[in-house]
Amino acid sequence: MLLILLGLFDILAGLMLFTLKFKILSIAWFFVIYLMVKPILFVDITSLIDLIAGIFIVLAIYGYYSIFTWILILWLIQKGGFSVLGSL
Repeated sequence: MLLILLGLFDILAGLMLFTLKFKILSIAWFFVIYLMVKPILFVDITSLIDLIAGIFIVLAIYGYYSIFTWILILWLIQKGGFSVLGSL
């Protein structure tokens, strides 16, 4: 159940990062906190990439977008999808 919830949060974080391109903020800071706290709880390479994604969400909130932002959007959505599908 926890794996499905974390997977859904990853998918939503990726979608949130995508919507920031269009200046739709809504709950972006929630996902920043989520992606910054998760590496403290789970210490592995994927959580380190999540930490980097959290940093890029902060940058996207202030208008900075790069190719790495698009890569992190794909990373979060595919990782979340694999988490959800893998636990069914």
